[in-house]
Amino acid sequence: MRSRLSVVLLCLTLGFSGAGCRKPKPAPVAPAGPTFVPHGLQLSVAAAADLNQSDGLPHALMLVVYQLSTTNAFNTLAKDSAGVQTLLRASRFDASVASADRIFLQPGDKTKVFLDQAQSGS
Repeated sequence: MRSRLSVVLLCLTLGFSGAGCRKPKPAPVAPAGPTFVPHGLQLSVAAAADLNQSDGLPHALMLVVYQLSTTNAFNTLAKDSAGVQTLLRASRFDASVASADRIFLQPGDKTKVFLDQAQSGS
């Protein structure tokens, strides 16, 4: 009887000193998706003096900055001229577009552009 009691006490002692007495680790928290941040993106842009040359003269250039949840639709559109025309409209061509901003550059411009960090709907 005494040996059974010793075995039971030994098992209880091992059980209490093991994982059964430790606090469980909290489950990892998934990082939150992108949230809206006013002026959360800063771009430093420097245009060459001979920017977008045609007939020996520099010309202004329009950049479109897209914030996307995925690049699939963008990459598909970028493959042909009709798709590029769609991209140059700076529109929400797909549900993956969180925002689209136009930036106009003149030859020789050096500037910082601040854009709102868009909140992704996806």
